[in-house]
Parts: sequence; structure tokens; C-alpha cells
Amino acid sequence: MIEKEKILEELKAKNIKFKVDVLDQIRFNNLLNSSESLRIALNTNLTSKFNSYIEDKLKAKEQVKLNIKGETRSGKSLVGLKLIHKITTNYKDKNFDSVKQVCANQRELLQKLNEVIFGDSFLIDENAFTNVGSGSMTQLQQLKDINNIVAKENIHLISITPQVFMNTGATYGLEYYGRDSKNWLSRFLLLSLKNNMPELIGYVIFDIGKLFQETGCLIYNLTGGCTNPNKLKYEDLPKDYIKYSSCISKDFSLDELQKEKNCPFYNVCSSQLCKYEHKKDKWIQRELKGGLREREIEKYDLGLSLFLEFAYIEEEKISLTSNKRNDLKTRVKLKLPMMTNTQFTGVEIEEITSIIYTLTDLKFLKQVCESLEKDYSEIYSQIEKR
Repeated sequence: MIEKEKILEELKAKNIKFKVDVLDQIRFNNLLNSSESLRIALNTNLTSKFNSYIEDKLKAKEQVKLNIKGETRSGKSLVGLKLIHKITTNYKDKNFDSVKQVCANQRELLQKLNEVIFGDSFLIDENAFTNVGSGSMTQLQQLKDINNIVAKENIHLISITPQVFMNTGATYGLEYYGRDSKNWLSRFLLLSLKNNMPELIGYVIFDIGKLFQETGCLIYNLTGGCTNPNKLKYEDLPKDYIKYSSCISKDFSLDELQKEKNCPFYNVCSSQLCKYEHKKDKWIQRELKGGLREREIEKYDLGLSLFLEFAYIEEEKISLTSNKRNDLKTRVKLKLPMMTNTQFTGVEIEEITSIIYTLTDLKFLKQVCESLEKDYSEIYSQIEKR
């Protein structure tokens, strides 16, 4: 019988060796040759000082705002999660909740800012700034407004912008600089983003394996994490590792185990990292299916909520409490600020008003509910009760 302590001992980092992509190595070698100060910075380990910086910020009740960039599958999300987890559990003495604290974009963050508590923290994953399309200028202004809101409420914000560092108000940026897959360590360059001029000052090492341990998982090193790139099945895993993984339900049945790409315990795991993978899978499925963009989704979602407030059944037909378009539009303008932080243009408010009118058509109502993954029968029963 293997004891838990022996399993944890096996997971300790040994023979650390970071691997950097060949082309990246060429780029970094050019940096080394171009400047003595850059050569020193590229070889300066600031892990301890970086951790102290975060701790000092939190003790002083000051914001932590960071921007992470790097290629796909370079570990940006896990580093972001580790930072949010560290801020939440180590210094704020709160429960870490990846579903609530991870946002797909600025729209989701704006919605969650309605219910923030002073000192909360959020991760915006795969951050994308919209520059074209309906309401784009309003969106750009909203991104500036986010900084004002998070500053007032002392919100800690980690933003992931894959290609380049963006003007998210971050003081420091992290850029992928190789990893040790065997020991589950990620290395990121640390850059100062003050005055909008990225300046390399050193590198930071993140222990990703410890993040999995802290959330109750001990089989991550065997499977390769929740995405299970090692393609291991339940029967391939040592039973002691399963037994001591506190995030895995102890009363699961074999029928509940995941049989596809993810960890076998994808369906029976309570780890916050697994919940994060569930959330990310939903984002991916939505992208694959196409359909509405984020801003359009919000307009239809708000339109449906307002429709429920104004709709009632009259002689087996859905009617609205206000039949005059201008009257309804005025009510919409009055209600929207109470429902969302998103600022809509006049044209978009007109669109939301049109959505409300069109939802009186049952076929369209059902179609919208399906697109928004809402229960059509429940929505209709709410109207019937009136």
C-alpha cells in the first residue's frame, strides 16, 4: 500500500530543465547578444521577489493587475489560475471558485462587477478587444471604464492577451519562456509595463503541479492534467493515486467516467481546475457551433429578461404591457442600467426593443431560448402565470 506522503514525495521537482522552442531560442539568443542589460535580465530569477511583491500589495490593500501573453497551450491559463488562486486563498482567506472568478471576456467581467465585494479577484481568459462592428466605440470606452470600477473596489485583475500586451492597466506583464513538463514547472519572463513601454527585468517560475495538489488532484502528473493528453484510462491509473485524490467522488460508478479526451474523472471531479475545464469546453463548443457573438448574446439575453417583465397572456396570445414603440423604448432605457454595466448605443437600444416585440411570436421565442440555452417551457410558464 502506497502512503499519501510517498505519492507527494514522488511529485516533488527533480532534475529541473526548461525547454524553449527552437525559434524562440534564436530570438532570445539575439536578445543576449544585443544588450548586456538584457542578458542579465534574461538570466535573473525573480520568483521570490515577485511573490513578495504580490504579498506586499495585498497586505497594503492595493490592486494586483497583471497581463499574461504567450502561444496557445503554453500554460497561460494555468499560470493565471495559480495567481488568482494564490490571491484568493493565501491572502484574502476566501474560497476559490473558478466558475465565478474566470471570465471569458470583458462582457462577462462587467456583469460580475455588479456583485463584487471589495478585494475580489478575476481572470479574463483569452482576452480579446473588439475594434469593429456594432457598438465597438462604446465597447472601447467600456474597457477604459473597467479600470475605474476595479480601482474603486480594489479588484485584482489578471488579463490574458495571447498575442501582445494590451492596455489593461496592468503594472507588470508575463510572457511564456519555456517549461519543464516532467516537473510541471512553467517559466515566464517578467516585464514592467509602466509608461506603456515593456521592459524586461527577469523571469518567474510557477509550480503548476502544486496548483493541482492544492485543489485535491494527485493524478495530474500521470494524465497530463484535466485535458489528459497522455490518453490514460481509469484502469491505467494506480488505485492509491485515485484514493488520495480528494477531489474525486468516492462513490462514483464506472458508467460516469469520461471516455473521451479528458481526464477519466472529468464527470466526477470537484476540483476547481476541472470545473474550469468544463467552462472552457462550453466556450469552445459555442465557437464551433457559430451563432451569436458575445455582444449579440447579451442583447438577446437582456431582451428576453425585459420581455418577461412586460409580457402577459391575453386570449391565448402573448401581449405586451406597452404597445407603443416609443413608450417601450423609454422603459427599456430606464431598466437597462439596473441590469447591466454594458453601455449600449441608441441603435442597440432600438435593437433590444425590437427583440422584445418579436418575442411575442412563440416560434421566435423558442428559437431565442434555444440559442441562449434557456428552458423554453419554463419561460413560457412564467408568462402564463400572469
